[in-house]
Amino acid sequence: MANLAAQITQKGIEETLNSVNTGLAVTLTHIALGDEGYSATGQELKLKNEIVRYKIADGKRESQNRLHINCIADGPSNFLIREVGVFTSTGTLFALYASADALAEKPKNAEFILSFDLTLAGFPANSVTVEGNGERLNLALAKELAQLSSAILDLQKQNLELSSRIVDLETRA
Repeated sequence: MANLAAQITQKGIEETLNSVNTGLAVTLTHIALGDEGYSATGQELKLKNEIVRYKIADGKRESQNRLHINCIADGPSNFLIREVGVFTSTGTLFALYASADALAEKPKNAEFILSFDLTLAGFPANSVTVEGNGERLNLALAKELAQLSSAILDLQKQNLELSSRIVDLETRA
């Protein structure tokens, strides 16, 4: 996925403050993917065009204010991912990654692993937790495999850019 910072939503902040006041933590449980491109404002209540939603597979606290989240996206749908929502156990859109440019492509009938960090700057320590479905993802990749993956992603990005140029040229003609 592209290097993009998440926008914590106003409702996510409010839910966290309410939970802290009651001595509980907000629990992140689901990831939703959509294909609408835009810049997040923090006022969103949902994705603009949610296509699929998945249970978080695995997550852990990397530091006091940083969570690492893994999700396995599978199924028959194929689309360019332009929005990624992180939802709480109550269904609140907690955080949103959104971009006019494609962040990645969700392949048809194949497992696609989303893995990203969520920075919680300014949040009280341990006020947000991650609940996975128990699928522990050991993503320790050998250096060579990581380089190969990076090269494949670069090629996918070049292909998307080329496809976009072709569409632009066809619309001009």
